[in-house]
Amino acid sequence: MLRRFKLFVAIFPFIVIFVAYLFSLSWWNVYFNAVSDLGNPHYCLASALVLDIGFVLSGFLFFYYSVKHSSGIGSLLFSIVSVFLALVGAIDEVFGLAHFIISVLFFLSMGVFVLYYGILRRDVLIFSWFSICVALWVTHFCYGIPPGAAIPELVSAGVGVYTFVRYL
Repeated sequence: MLRRFKLFVAIFPFIVIFVAYLFSLSWWNVYFNAVSDLGNPHYCLASALVLDIGFVLSGFLFFYYSVKHSSGIGSLLFSIVSVFLALVGAIDEVFGLAHFIISVLFFLSMGVFVLYYGILRRDVLIFSWFSICVALWVTHFCYGIPPGAAIPELVSAGVGVYTFVRYL
């Protein structure tokens, strides 16, 4: 039962993103947009409600799991990631710079969590995926490729969830 709960918790944010995307088929594009655009009520109120509430719930679910079913530094690091995920949903794109800062802190904290387990477990796969994530973020911020942040966001989230499922 615990394993099923953990898998549900792990995939829940991706289900949320997919459902929000279904409300935004006419305008949202994975190459040109950020995932957070789905949570902007000025673009689509339905997708914003789904994404923002879903991210807050995801943050709470991840936090609950990391505190209740795990312990140690990895659990603490993932608890921090969980809080930032909930804040990304609570402080959506309408808040401008505040949302951007919280999103950056979310991805940085997730990177620290992933690196911690990569080092602790000497997991070459995690290091490889982490390197790909860094390359995606560098090309996005330095060269504008891709113009939207959704691809680096989704790949980074996937690596974080993989690490969560595997080690926490």
